[in-house]
Amino acid sequence: MQNASDFVVFIAGEWDAIFHRKPLFETLAKREEVKRIFIIEIPADLVVAGLRRQYRLLDAFYTFFNRKQRGTKIFLYRPMTILHQLLAIKIPLFRKINKWIMNYQLRRLFKIEKIDPNAFLWIYRPELFDWTFFSDQIRVVYDCYDEYGLDPNDNEKPDLIELEEQLFKHVNYVFVTTLKLLKKARTFNPKTFLIFNGANLKIFKRAFLEKPAKPDDLQNIPPPIVGYLGGIRNWIDFDLLNKAVQKHKDKSFVFVGPWINNVHDQVEKLNMFPNVYFLGKKSPEKVYQYLHFFDIAIIPNRMTLFNQSVVPIKLFEYLAAGKKVLTTDTSQDLKEFFSEYVLIADSPEDFAQKIDVLVNHDSNQCLKNFAFGQKQGWEHRVEEMMKILNERD
Repeated sequence: MQNASDFVVFIAGEWDAIFHRKPLFETLAKREEVKRIFIIEIPADLVVAGLRRQYRLLDAFYTFFNRKQRGTKIFLYRPMTILHQLLAIKIPLFRKINKWIMNYQLRRLFKIEKIDPNAFLWIYRPELFDWTFFSDQIRVVYDCYDEYGLDPNDNEKPDLIELEEQLFKHVNYVFVTTLKLLKKARTFNPKTFLIFNGANLKIFKRAFLEKPAKPDDLQNIPPPIVGYLGGIRNWIDFDLLNKAVQKHKDKSFVFVGPWINNVHDQVEKLNMFPNVYFLGKKSPEKVYQYLHFFDIAIIPNRMTLFNQSVVPIKLFEYLAAGKKVLTTDTSQDLKEFFSEYVLIADSPEDFAQKIDVLVNHDSNQCLKNFAFGQKQGWEHRVEEMMKILNERD
């Protein structure tokens, strides 16, 4: 990569809302070999956006004529489609229309912004496969961090399995975040590389280095605190948590993060216990203030096929904060790469027992985890990625 390159990045969400890999691209934008980054937000489709998210249609109309800028090198653009792409791939006519509309908008964007014809196109999901054909000069990167062929309950998604296989074969580079994904992707593309998720070191190291005031909603919660930070969704093992909170009535279980509707009943059931506290979503700049007061940090994910392909970002955030970590045995990566820094439980009973082990564990583990965590930042991941892209350019 001799000259600075443009990057065009399709994200499965919205830049100004929750996009957990935002720090990756903020870090990427600081590099000299990166000219500009165009973030393509989730499209405004006429059906879903028209009925429930009209602001996306307004945003798409605005960015058709104006650029939205975040920082010196990052620009936001929201395209428009007829139907949400996950639905369109099931209906040939709508899939064809979506492809034509998107290709037109991408070609127009490249022309207006004078984007390098051989820019990097960075995508995250297999259903976006159709949108990689608007130019034969672009270099496509598939950054795969989930098992898209399964839902969290291990039900197969045949359409996405087929599309992902085509995508693996088509792209120039594949980045994956677990050994299981590495094995799958390399079946189709030898240019596949294992690069783990990372942490925003600027935020999370503050939990270890500073002594923040205790937030108001933690004031009346007695220690020791068994803490969880992040989104509360249906990949969490609520049965395991129910057993743990009943066994450890002398400990406070604190959950910091939003939950979605399909786990509302499980959250309500768990919240009935007097030693359980759901504190809701906090701004990224404040999460370290809560993490500082966790005696241990947990990752209570279900042991499913879906989770075998996941090494959560929160693992690296916990380590960057110097926390003692307890996780369920979901992925072979945990034992192969992180067993020196985390305790791994293979059953609900083992998880409950290891809470006591970790609470009473030598505090030197915190210092050890912090030192290791400082090598797990997005800066390190971007360095790995760019080394690969530069060497193979």
